[in-house]
Amino acid sequence: MKANPGGQIAIEDVVGREDIIETVWDALEQQSVILVAERRIGKTTIMQVMEEQPRQGWKVVRQDVEKCHSSLEFAKLIYADVEQFLSMKGKTMRLCSKIYSKVEGSKIGVVQLSKGATVGWKELVEAAISDLVEATKGGQRLVFMWDEIPYMIDNIRKSEGAQTAMAILDVLRSLRQNYGETLRMIYTGSIGLHHVLDFLKNDGFGNKATKNDMFQIGVEVLAEEDALALANELIKGESIQCENSEALAQEIVSLADSFAHYIHCIVKSLKLLDREIELADVHQEVDKKLRAGGHEWDLDHYVERLQEYYGDDEDMCIAVLESLAHGNDGLDIEEIANEVSKKGNFGGKKKIKLRLRKVMKKMMMDHYFEKSEDGRYSFLFGIVKRWCVLNLD
Repeated sequence: MKANPGGQIAIEDVVGREDIIETVWDALEQQSVILVAERRIGKTTIMQVMEEQPRQGWKVVRQDVEKCHSSLEFAKLIYADVEQFLSMKGKTMRLCSKIYSKVEGSKIGVVQLSKGATVGWKELVEAAISDLVEATKGGQRLVFMWDEIPYMIDNIRKSEGAQTAMAILDVLRSLRQNYGETLRMIYTGSIGLHHVLDFLKNDGFGNKATKNDMFQIGVEVLAEEDALALANELIKGESIQCENSEALAQEIVSLADSFAHYIHCIVKSLKLLDREIELADVHQEVDKKLRAGGHEWDLDHYVERLQEYYGDDEDMCIAVLESLAHGNDGLDIEEIANEVSKKGNFGGKKKIKLRLRKVMKKMMMDHYFEKSEDGRYSFLFGIVKRWCVLNLD
């Protein structure tokens, strides 16, 4: 096994995801699913395994919908996927053909209309799904896996308006409810759907009921034994020479917080040293990458995304990151408020605490922090805390 930070992992090299994959399949038996997790944690890898090794009776259609910038582009994508699925079974899209008699020779991914003909995205989606359900009654079920759907919805909000963006979410919910025996959906994204719903709400169209029928599953880092197995396989696969490979794997896993992406990153950095590795090299390489800004390891996005998704609260978020980065055992809301008040003009203590509670709730949903039973906040990932210590003043 070779270190492959940021690349697509081969199915045979996926480690420690069997349990969550089974959990997702079990959930799909009853309802659609939202996969919630931090960027780079392995959502796409999970979907890739499910697509290539589906549970009996299921067909998976996986798409990265980030490329869709309009409602019609998304509708055409669904149309094309359904058409391909049914053509493999020797069946046709009867309702679509009837409704769109002016369609001149459609191809997979393309809907070509005669001059003057118009196609509404909603009609196209509903007709395609209706054809799918009719053709698969009593047979194979289909699950649409849509990666980066929050990003797509936000793109459509910006290009076509909040009303259209909200309508897409409403139509998809209606289809899930109407065709629950045949159809399932999985939403994932590197930004949380909660941010997009907040934007829509600010535009007067927010409705969190659009996802209330879906079961939310959090994707966590690897279990320690799986993380160690991965680190050992990478050390062996990269032919890294060291005095004690087990101790080296333990050091890598500890600094990477059992986060597979960072395990790959650290091993790749050690490999490039092109010499026998000592345990101290792990700390030195991690510090070197973090001091350089974390760009190579994609850590800088923890701050870069704040402006777009937190708006006027960006400065407070950075103040919170700075405060918790230097807190050894975590801080409660009072302590955070005291520290934040020293870092900017955020108003009086009462106003600061009110804003902080809202900010901390969202930042926890975005996987920055965790909260202990006694109400103390701390970083969810030690490597992110370390980056903040080295890069935020």
